Amino acid sequence: MKTAGAILWVFLWIRVSGAVGESNLADTLTAVKPLPSGKPVEKSPMGAVLRSALVPGWGQMYAGQPIRAAVAFCGVAGLAGTIVYQNQMVVRSRTQAERDFYLNYRSQAVWWCFGVYLLNLLDAFVDAHLWHFDTDPSLAFLPFSGSVAGCRLAFTFPLERGYP
Repeated sequence: MKTAGAILWVFLWIRVSGAVGESNLADTLTAVKPLPSGKPVEKSPMGAVLRSALVPGWGQMYAGQPIRAAVAFCGVAGLAGTIVYQNQMVVRSRTQAERDFYLNYRSQAVWWCFGVYLLNLLDAFVDAHLWHFDTDPSLAFLPFSGSVAGCRLAFTFPLERGYP
Protein backbone atom coordinates (compact mmCIF):
# COMPACT_ATOMS: atom_id res chain seq x y z
CA MET A 1 0.00 0.00 0.00
CA LYS A 2 2.88 2.35 0.76
CA THR A 3 4.36 1.63 -2.67
CA ALA A 4 1.11 2.56 -4.44
CA GLY A 5 0.90 5.82 -2.47
CA ALA A 6 4.52 6.66 -3.29
CA ILE A 7 3.95 5.99 -6.99
CA LEU A 8 0.86 8.23 -6.97
CA TRP A 9 2.75 11.09 -5.29
CA VAL A 10 5.63 10.77 -7.76
CA PHE A 11 3.18 10.83 -10.67
CA LEU A 12 1.43 13.93 -9.31
CA TRP A 13 4.76 15.64 -8.61
CA ILE A 14 5.97 14.99 -12.16
CA ARG A 15 2.64 16.22 -13.56
CA VAL A 16 2.69 19.46 -11.58
CA SER A 17 6.44 20.14 -11.78
CA GLY A 18 6.37 19.60 -15.54
CA ALA A 19 3.55 22.12 -15.79
CA VAL A 20 5.35 24.77 -13.71
CA GLY A 21 7.94 25.30 -16.42
CA GLU A 22 5.26 26.29 -18.90
CA SER A 23 4.31 29.89 -19.51
CA ASN A 24 0.85 29.56 -17.98
CA LEU A 25 0.07 26.89 -15.38
CA ALA A 26 -3.70 27.28 -15.75
CA ASP A 27 -3.53 26.53 -19.48
CA THR A 28 -1.37 23.48 -18.85
CA LEU A 29 -3.59 21.90 -16.20
CA THR A 30 -6.93 22.42 -17.90
CA ALA A 31 -8.33 19.81 -20.23
CA VAL A 32 -10.21 22.38 -22.31
CA LYS A 33 -8.37 23.03 -25.55
CA PRO A 34 -9.84 24.89 -28.52
CA LEU A 35 -10.17 23.17 -31.85
CA PRO A 36 -8.15 24.48 -34.81
CA SER A 37 -11.33 26.27 -35.93
CA GLY A 38 -11.29 28.26 -32.67
CA LYS A 39 -14.39 26.60 -31.16
CA PRO A 40 -13.90 25.09 -27.70
CA VAL A 41 -14.13 21.34 -27.25
CA GLU A 42 -17.37 20.15 -25.64
CA LYS A 43 -17.00 17.91 -22.60
CA SER A 44 -19.36 14.96 -22.40
CA PRO A 45 -20.84 14.45 -18.93
CA MET A 46 -21.48 10.76 -19.61
CA GLY A 47 -17.94 10.40 -20.90
CA ALA A 48 -16.66 11.85 -17.63
CA VAL A 49 -18.87 9.47 -15.61
CA LEU A 50 -17.68 6.44 -17.59
CA ARG A 51 -14.05 7.49 -17.13
CA SER A 52 -14.57 7.92 -13.38
CA ALA A 53 -16.37 4.57 -13.23
CA LEU A 54 -13.28 2.87 -14.67
CA VAL A 55 -10.66 4.81 -12.68
CA PRO A 56 -11.83 7.12 -9.90
CA GLY A 57 -10.66 10.65 -10.67
CA TRP A 58 -10.20 10.15 -14.41
CA GLY A 59 -13.50 11.94 -15.13
CA GLN A 60 -12.42 14.92 -13.02
CA MET A 61 -9.09 15.02 -14.87
CA TYR A 62 -11.02 14.92 -18.17
CA ALA A 63 -13.09 17.89 -16.99
CA GLY A 64 -9.99 19.88 -16.07
CA GLN A 65 -10.04 19.42 -12.28
CA PRO A 66 -6.72 17.74 -11.35
CA ILE A 67 -6.95 18.47 -7.62
CA ARG A 68 -10.41 16.91 -7.39
CA ALA A 69 -9.13 13.97 -9.43
CA ALA A 70 -6.37 13.33 -6.91
CA VAL A 71 -8.81 13.61 -4.00
CA ALA A 72 -11.29 11.20 -5.64
CA PHE A 73 -8.60 8.66 -6.48
CA CYS A 74 -6.96 8.82 -3.06
CA GLY A 75 -10.33 8.59 -1.30
CA VAL A 76 -11.45 5.46 -3.11
CA ALA A 77 -7.98 3.88 -3.06
CA GLY A 78 -7.52 4.59 0.64
CA LEU A 79 -10.88 3.09 1.53
CA ALA A 80 -10.19 0.07 -0.68
CA GLY A 81 -6.93 -0.42 1.17
CA THR A 82 -8.80 -0.19 4.46
CA ILE A 83 -11.22 -2.88 3.27
CA VAL A 84 -8.35 -5.20 2.37
CA TYR A 85 -6.62 -4.56 5.70
CA GLN A 86 -9.79 -5.16 7.74
CA ASN A 87 -10.45 -8.36 5.79
CA GLN A 88 -6.94 -9.61 6.59
CA MET A 89 -7.56 -8.83 10.24
CA VAL A 90 -10.84 -10.81 10.13
CA VAL A 91 -8.94 -13.82 8.79
CA ARG A 92 -6.21 -13.48 11.44
CA SER A 93 -8.56 -12.92 14.39
CA ARG A 94 -8.57 -15.60 17.07
CA THR A 95 -11.67 -14.83 19.12
CA GLN A 96 -15.25 -14.26 18.04
CA ALA A 97 -15.31 -10.78 19.62
CA GLU A 98 -12.20 -9.80 17.70
CA ARG A 99 -13.67 -11.21 14.48
CA ASP A 100 -16.92 -9.28 14.98
CA PHE A 101 -14.95 -6.11 15.65
CA TYR A 102 -13.05 -6.32 12.36
CA LEU A 103 -16.13 -7.45 10.42
CA ASN A 104 -17.97 -4.35 11.65
CA TYR A 105 -15.21 -1.99 10.55
CA ARG A 106 -14.82 -3.80 7.22
CA SER A 107 -18.55 -3.37 6.57
CA GLN A 108 -18.35 0.32 7.44
CA ALA A 109 -15.38 0.76 5.10
CA VAL A 110 -17.31 -0.95 2.27
CA TRP A 111 -20.24 1.43 2.70
CA TRP A 112 -17.95 4.48 2.90
CA CYS A 113 -16.05 3.34 -0.20
CA PHE A 114 -19.33 2.87 -2.08
CA GLY A 115 -20.46 6.36 -1.03
CA VAL A 116 -17.18 8.02 -2.02
CA TYR A 117 -17.28 6.13 -5.35
CA LEU A 118 -20.80 7.41 -6.07
CA LEU A 119 -19.78 10.92 -5.06
CA ASN A 120 -16.84 10.59 -7.45
CA LEU A 121 -19.23 9.74 -10.29
CA LEU A 122 -21.57 12.61 -9.44
CA ASP A 123 -18.70 15.08 -9.20
CA ALA A 124 -17.31 13.99 -12.57
CA PHE A 125 -20.74 14.48 -14.15
CA VAL A 126 -21.16 17.97 -12.68
CA ASP A 127 -17.58 19.01 -13.51
CA ALA A 128 -17.98 18.00 -17.15
CA HIS A 129 -21.43 19.56 -17.39
CA LEU A 130 -20.22 22.92 -16.01
CA TRP A 131 -16.68 23.01 -17.44
CA HIS A 132 -17.45 26.14 -19.47
CA PHE A 133 -19.03 28.00 -16.54
CA ASP A 134 -17.33 31.36 -15.97
CA THR A 135 -15.80 31.54 -12.49
CA ASP A 136 -14.18 34.96 -12.78
CA PRO A 137 -13.86 36.62 -9.35
CA SER A 138 -15.35 39.83 -10.74
CA LEU A 139 -18.68 37.99 -11.02
CA ALA A 140 -18.79 37.31 -7.28
CA PHE A 141 -21.59 38.80 -5.24
CA LEU A 142 -20.26 40.98 -2.47
CA PRO A 143 -22.96 41.77 0.09
CA PHE A 144 -21.22 44.87 1.45
CA SER A 145 -19.76 47.34 -1.01
CA GLY A 146 -18.83 50.12 1.39
CA SER A 147 -17.75 50.63 4.94
CA VAL A 148 -19.84 48.69 7.41
CA ALA A 149 -20.31 49.44 11.09
CA GLY A 150 -19.67 46.50 13.34
CA CYS A 151 -17.15 44.83 15.54
CA ARG A 152 -14.39 42.40 14.87
CA LEU A 153 -13.18 39.54 17.01
CA ALA A 154 -9.64 38.40 16.31
CA PHE A 155 -7.57 35.61 17.78
CA THR A 156 -3.82 35.50 17.51
CA PHE A 157 -1.84 32.36 18.07
CA PRO A 158 1.89 32.42 18.66
CA LEU A 159 3.80 30.46 16.06
CA GLU A 160 6.69 29.80 18.40
CA ARG A 161 6.64 26.89 20.73
CA GLY A 162 7.31 28.52 24.03
CA TYR A 163 6.35 27.29 27.44
CA PRO A 164 6.03 29.66 30.46
